[in-house]
Amino acid sequence: MRSLALEQGRDAVFSGLANYDCIERSVFTAASGIEANLKYNLEKIAEDSPEFAMIVRALAAICERAQPDLLSAVPNGANRWGEPVASELGVPFARFMAKNGNYMVGTKAWSHDIREAFTEAKRIIVTEDVISTRVSTLKYAQFIGIDRVIGAVAILDRGEDVMGIRTPEQSFEYMFTSNGKAVPAHVTVPFRVESLVNLPTAMMVAESGGYYED
Repeated sequence: MRSLALEQGRDAVFSGLANYDCIERSVFTAASGIEANLKYNLEKIAEDSPEFAMIVRALAAICERAQPDLLSAVPNGANRWGEPVASELGVPFARFMAKNGNYMVGTKAWSHDIREAFTEAKRIIVTEDVISTRVSTLKYAQFIGIDRVIGAVAILDRGEDVMGIRTPEQSFEYMFTSNGKAVPAHVTVPFRVESLVNLPTAMMVAESGGYYED
């Protein structure tokens, strides 16, 4: 069942990229500071669509084996994915928002149960929509308590050069730029990161090569 959910989830990402005009071709700067000419705007995948539901199930299948006691998403865009994944798993979801570089409790006020669950959580999985360098992932994990974070899961990994799992110990040959300075494609994080789809595969779906300025 897990492999089926993952396969359907990957197919749903490809379908979403193709059918919801998620690929935007313009130079932009990501939250991590990198510059690229292809943006993958997964917010365009409608929440009532079959693709959204299949992606959520696939992310839940990735998380399930780790037995998290709470999920939380890197603000802001990943919240729309993290909350239904937590619901699929039957675990609490702690929603934060980002404003001017600072994290705060989201617009949905926390209940007493959520506040207590977040305080006591020891096995947190961080959810992402698109990962570039993991800088944002690491910063958020440090904010919520990096010693409590057991992993992160993303829909699309811009830094992947092979399909499947990328572990922190593996190296990357190419670089991004941030504020004019070269930085590794990924920073090292002390927890496992897994994604549904990598950049080269997404680029094949886009039928065009992206670039990173260096």
